[in-house]
Amino acid sequence: MTIEAVDADTKFVSGSPEVDLEMLKRHAEGGCLSLLCHTTERALPFIFFPLPKRRGIIPVPAMLLGYCNSISDYVRCAGTIGRYLLWRGKPLVIIDANGPVAGLVASLRRKAASISRGRIELVWAIWPTLNLQSSGL
Repeated sequence: MTIEAVDADTKFVSGSPEVDLEMLKRHAEGGCLSLLCHTTERALPFIFFPLPKRRGIIPVPAMLLGYCNSISDYVRCAGTIGRYLLWRGKPLVIIDANGPVAGLVASLRRKAASISRGRIELVWAIWPTLNLQSSGL
């Protein structure tokens, strides 16, 4: 698996439908991190919203997963995405979920309320770099 960043000037990406590429480019224009994870079958789109540095003894910069085709796509690419983000100083990904995400090894048990689609959900912080299943370890 490989990761490719999409910016507003990206013209063509092999394996990616035009509609996905346009969506990724629009979000990149707005300051989001738009990524394509190239698998053997196809290119999977992901959009991350940057979050301000978190408070605490050691503030950790984080990204919020804003879009993916399915959570199973994220689980499949989490190790590769996590290493990509780690090298860019973003070691933490936050995912809106109602509980632990199957297939992701490590999740912080700190929960916070999030309003989504008119109901309160839990927010789980995920360390994608620790996903041993998708990293092949």
